[in-house]
Amino acid sequence: MAPRRPYASRGVSRRATIRRSGGAASTAGVAALGVVFAVIAAAIIWIANPFSASNPSGRLVPAGSGQSAGDPSAPFASLQTASEESSAAIGATPMAATTSRHWEASADGIVPDATLASRLDHALLGVDGQIGVAVKDLGSGRGAVLNGDLELPAASLYKLPVLYAVFDAGLRMAEELPITDDALSYDAGTMELGAGEALSVAEALERMITISDNTSAVMLGGRVGPSRVNSSIAALGMSTTHYSLTRMTTSSLDILHLLDLLARGRAVSPAASADMLHLLLRQRVNDRLPRLLPDAIRVAHKTGNLPGTVNDVGIVYGPSATLAIAVLVSDTTDEAAAATGIARVAQAAFAYFDEQPAVADRPRIPAAPIRAVPPVWREPRPPTPTPIPSPSVEPTSAAPVVATSPTAATVVPAATLQPTAAVKAAPPTAVPTVGAQPARAAPTPPPAAPTAKPPAPTATPVPPPAPTTPPAQPTRLPTRPPAATPRPSR
Repeated sequence: MAPRRPYASRGVSRRATIRRSGGAASTAGVAALGVVFAVIAAAIIWIANPFSASNPSGRLVPAGSGQSAGDPSAPFASLQTASEESSAAIGATPMAATTSRHWEASADGIVPDATLASRLDHALLGVDGQIGVAVKDLGSGRGAVLNGDLELPAASLYKLPVLYAVFDAGLRMAEELPITDDALSYDAGTMELGAGEALSVAEALERMITISDNTSAVMLGGRVGPSRVNSSIAALGMSTTHYSLTRMTTSSLDILHLLDLLARGRAVSPAASADMLHLLLRQRVNDRLPRLLPDAIRVAHKTGNLPGTVNDVGIVYGPSATLAIAVLVSDTTDEAAAATGIARVAQAAFAYFDEQPAVADRPRIPAAPIRAVPPVWREPRPPTPTPIPSPSVEPTSAAPVVATSPTAATVVPAATLQPTAAVKAAPPTAVPTVGAQPARAAPTPPPAAPTAKPPAPTATPVPPPAPTTPPAQPTRLPTRPPAATPRPSR
């Protein structure tokens, strides 16, 4: 039996084949495989970004740069597609963007915006330590939060709860508060007045907010009472804010909530909110939030500093958005870099929302209160001199006895307690009686005169002698002058 031929089987006719060269078959196979891979790649690209009419080139553009995709000079700090920019422009939450810190995906009263978070994250590059950030557009509600509930040192931000408590307690602006030594012990060089002087409540508020005067803050906090301050902020739901010497803390979300109430006129009352806002608008320490913003932009804010702590919180009134911003930096090794980082956060937030459509229903600056704005410095009152009692004239012993001789007049002083004015000597011809014992003088009348009355004194009269000091004996003088000395003529 002949062997079976290849491709042959029973009942099946043999297939016709065409012989090809080995090289041609290999080339055709590679080409077919390349076509298959190309189709698969095109399908994957289409599935990843369907209907991208707004960006037909599929090129990536800077996150919120405001420049076209083809602009080679755009700063590629973080990237997003043009479709993401379009979504952000209409208020939708964009897709997640690359950040170096963990920004929160949700926060009460805030619609998280990842594009904004990416910009803020880039603004904080180079800032070390613990950082808490909360930013909110008060018109649209969009914002970004980083460590919003992290309790950090408040530094001078504690003055905001004191400010709120003063208005909540209804203190009269004209009430006088005495300046005490205890309050002065907290002075950092901003108080020129001394203990015993007084400040009105209005003056203390102006100093506490605009120049961050510690003495005024201690006086106002003592007037309201720490318990009233803590109960006021607790009623607002500020759970991480505490006012005490051992725990002076707050968080970015707590402060953002207070700023939101102030901006909407809901802090105590619309009038009180307006008064507090205009105090913050008169802030004189402007090296952080307002630093990189246009000069025409008004910022109502309060700063805070301690060693290793740099804070600034406030409301930025832009042309198309009103922003509440709270940035707290603690345990930093570079306070200057932290201050610059806070300024860049405000700049990034302002620029981002300035590119978005304006929201008509947003808080604006309220009308200023009608009360006068007090100065933050005044001439210190001269210290009241302490009354010094005039020295009493101590009594002396008897007046000295004056004796004369033909040659000269001799004054023999008696024992005295203090020097007195000398009595003018008598003429040479007047010789008093020698040996006469003067009588003991009474406490008040003058001493008894000698037998020969001396001439009236021209100097200040000698005060009466002391009643307890016995008079000294007069010195006995010779009754005759020496023979060799001639007697003067009369």
